[in-house]
Amino acid sequence: MAKQVIPEGEVEGNDPLTREDVIVDRVTKNIEEMLDKKLATIIKPVTDLSDKFDAAAKRMDSLEQRVSDLEDVSVGNAPRMDCMEKSLKKALERLDNYENQRRRQNISIIGLEEGTEGRDPAAFFEEWIPAILEMRVKRVKIDKAIRMGLQTGRSGRDGSRAVIVTVHDYADKQRILYAAGIKEEWKWTAK
Repeated sequence: MAKQVIPEGEVEGNDPLTREDVIVDRVTKNIEEMLDKKLATIIKPVTDLSDKFDAAAKRMDSLEQRVSDLEDVSVGNAPRMDCMEKSLKKALERLDNYENQRRRQNISIIGLEEGTEGRDPAAFFEEWIPAILEMRVKRVKIDKAIRMGLQTGRSGRDGSRAVIVTVHDYADKQRILYAAGIKEEWKWTAK
């Protein structure tokens, strides 16, 4: 292929360029411009994504640091939590034991007519129990006495509810139960 010389108007400087060189240059420039335009539409979203990724990476680093700080704090708190759990467990066991002891000091009285105990049931049973059981003591210390369950009938007189009496001392409860076991017949009339 023979090289053709381009007229002087199209050739810059004193370099004699061939027509093919000029065409290659123009095609190259056109391709560059076209690629620049096409790539610009791609580069902008990629740049935006890159910025967002960088921001997410910074937030992730910050988050990892906070998680690490929390882990460090929790490691320091673990022995304290174990100690607190043991103390709580021990306290709950003591409370359970105390409740069981209190329950063991209860006596149920069944068949006593409603209202017999008056307004102060504890005081009534402190004197009534030793009297009905003919015990040597005049009084036993009662912490509380309450009726259990719902009243039956409209007036509450159709059936009496059981009375739960909580004796202060376990020894008194044992004496009461012993006296109740010895006594064959119980009779009491309200005064």
